[in-house]
Amino acid sequence: MRSMLVALALSFTCAIPAVLAAGNDNTETISVLNSKQKRYGHLEYVGFYASAMRHWNFTEALSGVTNITWIESSSTETLMTRIAEAKNSGVKVVLSVQPLIFDPDYVVKSDFLYKLSNLQQRIAAEGLLEHIAMIYPI
Repeated sequence: MRSMLVALALSFTCAIPAVLAAGNDNTETISVLNSKQKRYGHLEYVGFYASAMRHWNFTEALSGVTNITWIESSSTETLMTRIAEAKNSGVKVVLSVQPLIFDPDYVVKSDFLYKLSNLQQRIAAEGLLEHIAMIYPI
């Protein structure tokens, strides 16, 4: 599975210079790709949306080619486990808290503040706060 994901990621990466170069004789435009710093220097995080959301969990498998994982679950225990896995895999977390805030019809849950507060306290108490790169509410 990992080799298939890496191959897919590489195929997209290799296609970008070809798309930029197609029909373009201006080498100055393409020169932004001529060094690693120019290609990636503006990026802080690279990852795959839904890499560890709900029943999927590809954080460890993707950690060799990403530095961020998207985590979502309605279970605080699952969230805590996956944040710790991200830490151990050397990647930061985009924490999607949608299931804690909204029901399936996108109506705000009455206990969302309690759930978010409880999650924040658990993350802080377990020393994982620095591994959260972003909170994604919806």
